[in-house]
Amino acid sequence: EPDSPLLHIDTVSTAPSPLAPGSQGQVSLNVSNEGPRSLENIDVSIDVDNTPFLTVGQTNTERIRDLPGGAADQATFQITTTPGTTSDIYRLPMTITFDDTNGETIEKTVQTGVRVGAEPQLMVTLNEADITQTTSQGEISLNVVNNGLSGVKLLQTSLLDHPSYTTTGSTSYYLGDIDSDDFDVISFRATAENDTMEIPVELTYRTSFNEEQTTERVVSYQIPEGTTQSSYLPYIIAILVIIGGVWWYRRR
Repeated sequence: EPDSPLLHIDTVSTAPSPLAPGSQGQVSLNVSNEGPRSLENIDVSIDVDNTPFLTVGQTNTERIRDLPGGAADQATFQITTTPGTTSDIYRLPMTITFDDTNGETIEKTVQTGVRVGAEPQLMVTLNEADITQTTSQGEISLNVVNNGLSGVKLLQTSLLDHPSYTTTGSTSYYLGDIDSDDFDVISFRATAENDTMEIPVELTYRTSFNEEQTTERVVSYQIPEGTTQSSYLPYIIAILVIIGGVWWYRRR
């Protein structure tokens, strides 16, 4: 009918987005009355059963007392996600119950998707290096660590140019997927150009929601002085002299 009530939820937003596992946020629903008649006692409910969500400090129902025709209002719920929730998009069912001006109670059920996840936290640290100031070149291995709450996919690492070092061979390494609280290692041969190496590493990956991200980390390595085999020569000579003296003394 031309004057039938037209009430619906036209937008749903979360803050932050995505919601982080084990943390608090809010879900806001914009309720719009696109019909010509005023609507009363609008109850907006979210059904958190069988979901990773819980309401905080309130029930799962918000009431809008009156909503004139052509107007809109918002229902906001403070929620938390349960710890250990994996990154994904979760269904959140919602129910709208309202009275129109004819005294009729109408109920509508809808649902939306809410993203739960955390930004990956990648860091690159020095694992091992055998370069010294006397050798100037050697092997370096770096740890690529995911210390965030969500995993990364299709991780590609690239060693970027820097005047403090040069490297031969490949500068790109494909590591694939790295789960939360896990790591992988890249190794390469490098030549130091001064006493401190600055190694920029570019990380390109996809998040749990298949969004491509690129970030950069820099590893600093203060090159130790080190020693060479020739530095041990005086000690070797001294030991040989002592051994020779003992042998000569016993031969007397």
